Amino acid sequence: MTDSSAVREAAGSVRSDLGHPTILVNNAGIGHAKIIVDSDDAYLHKIFGVNILSHFYTCREFLPDMTKNDHGHIVGIASMASFVAPVAMAHYSATKAGVLAFHETLNQEIRHYHKTPGVLTTVVHPSWTATALTRAHQAELEKAQGPLMDAEYVGKAIYEHVLSCKGGQIFLPGWMSRISSIRGWPNWLQEVVRDSTATVAEKYDEIRQQYLK
Repeated sequence: MTDSSAVREAAGSVRSDLGHPTILVNNAGIGHAKIIVDSDDAYLHKIFGVNILSHFYTCREFLPDMTKNDHGHIVGIASMASFVAPVAMAHYSATKAGVLAFHETLNQEIRHYHKTPGVLTTVVHPSWTATALTRAHQAELEKAQGPLMDAEYVGKAIYEHVLSCKGGQIFLPGWMSRISSIRGWPNWLQEVVRDSTATVAEKYDEIRQQYLK
């Protein structure tokens, strides 16, 4: 996903074997807890490549046919971290905010440049979900906020949204949509919310050692 030529080759194989896709879901994502001063160049290039640049690569391959036929749906998996950035996740949050900005611009280009309203876009903002990315800290997360969503729940919500033939944004769980208004809150209140996510800072050295192993 971080190599545009590899994406181009894979896209060519898909078109050759199956034809032009009408649904594209950009779901690839990675993330590890790293404070900014520990974020080495190799990791930064990798996470930005996987989490946001890959969206550019896949859309360059598959969007042209969708706009040609005025038919398609592009889904990007962002995160609630687009709105509330946790400690030690600046790189992850930046890429997920980038997915949101990418989709906002993509939607405008589809409507006003390509003039193809039949091509839909959806950006998804899941909260903590039980996956390989959260497995090491799932017990702590559930102690703080209750059971995590599972991948099947998130996947079903996206699947049903695509079948509804509607674009837009999805917040999972749904009540999280209220958090999206945080950018308009007074700064002091925004900081209160961000402070509530900062417990990882107290255990960062322990987390870093686990990652190095």
